[in-house]
Amino acid sequence: MSGSNIDKFNELTAKVLGELYLNFPIPRNLTAEQFVESAAEWSEELQMDLPSKDAEFFFATTGWLINAGYINGGLYSHTQVSDAVLTAKGLDVLNATPRSLTHAHSLREQLAEIAREGGKESFKGLLAEELITGAKIIAPAVGLL
Repeated sequence: MSGSNIDKFNELTAKVLGELYLNFPIPRNLTAEQFVESAAEWSEELQMDLPSKDAEFFFATTGWLINAGYINGGLYSHTQVSDAVLTAKGLDVLNATPRSLTHAHSLREQLAEIAREGGKESFKGLLAEELITGAKIIAPAVGLL
């Protein structure tokens, strides 16, 4: 990782939130090895691997995301973030709050209404809208745009 701390933070945050979004609502264990190039450095003095500066930055970033309420999870010093999952605030920042949490009618209710009306085109439109919204959110987070 290179650049300013804010640039590194933004890049790492996008990767972490993207990973959690792709797996939402299933909690994931996150390790520095998944997100930084070199997670460990050999210490001649201690004769063992220690977390690299990039790994320390990963843990500082994920710790901040937990403390700020964007993700839930347990932060284990320099080993992993366990059971990480996006919070409602995390989904909101990604502009990905499920429609069922923000609209008067849930997706299930909308689909039931369309089925009652027999609106095949409305059904296709609703699903296409949901898929397009998801693609717009995820593509930048995983480096596709």
